[in-house]
Amino acid sequence: MRGLRAIVVFSAALVSITCGCDQSAPNSNANSSVSPPPAKPTAESSKSPPPATQPSNEDLNALRSMVKNDEKPGTAAGLPPGHPPISGGDAPKPAAAARPSATSDLKFDAPMDWKPVPPRSAMRKAQYAIPKAEGDGEDAEVLIFYFGPGEGGRTADNLARWRGQFTTSDGKPLPDDAGKEEKLEAGGHKVSILDVTGRYAPGAMPGAPDTGPRDNFRMIAAVIETPSGPWFVKVTGPAKTMEANREAIRKFVTTAQ
Repeated sequence: MRGLRAIVVFSAALVSITCGCDQSAPNSNANSSVSPPPAKPTAESSKSPPPATQPSNEDLNALRSMVKNDEKPGTAAGLPPGHPPISGGDAPKPAAAARPSATSDLKFDAPMDWKPVPPRSAMRKAQYAIPKAEGDGEDAEVLIFYFGPGEGGRTADNLARWRGQFTTSDGKPLPDDAGKEEKLEAGGHKVSILDVTGRYAPGAMPGAPDTGPRDNFRMIAAVIETPSGPWFVKVTGPAKTMEANREAIRKFVTTAQ
């Protein structure tokens, strides 16, 4: 009996040791499949990320200014080819269409007996007085006009307007084919000349008195077409004085250079 009790006590001790070993050395395979508990959130990690900063109007304006200052010929506001424009920026402006530049003033050779007169208008490039012929009451007047590149109107319109300043002696309009028209070339320029006679009633010019209709008057006027715009030579006066200077007037027009 004493021997049997010893065996039982030894068996119980062995079981106790075996259980203790199992508790102190858990199965590593079982441990490897267990995830560690999640870390407890801290105050820093619980904060939301700050929103993205929006550029201020001042920054946008500075950027637009930089792009504009970086602008190079042939590019759209300094951006790469195909890049969309920056919203609100200054769009590149198309180059202004080039207008023809004025050439040097035309030069005319005036006869020695023509008297230079200070122009009464800024539109007049020059002005002369042709001494009156015997029996006429006043001198003939020479006016040269130039209004600038591309200005002054069509040649045909000017000839028609000049013709319209004359009437018959009883005040009726002259026919459309009244007078004589001549076309020639002088100094490399096309020249159109109108020679018409009748009652002259041009109306009052700005800054000049209205002298009223003048009978038996004549006009020899020309349009000289140049690359920088037309020039106009208008000579009017009593018929007798005009006839005495007809060739001199024509020669004066054709000396334009």
